[in-house]
Amino acid sequence: MAPRSGLAVLEQRFAKHGRDYILLVEDCLGSNTGQHEIVFARCVKAECETRVRDEGMAEILER
Repeated sequence: MAPRSGLAVLEQRFAKHGRDYILLVEDCLGSNTGQHEIVFARCVKAECETRVRDEGMAEILER
């Protein structure tokens, strides 16, 4: 099953000062393609997960 979104998380981390959480994402299918940084201000907890299985990721990378 192909993903419905072309958004890939390239990097995830807390900012150096420890309050903000930063996601570096790449959009390859939407209207605003390219890499984007998303900052969540004053985070105390952050979780990120993917719903793409290993088999699905191999299919995506082959494109």
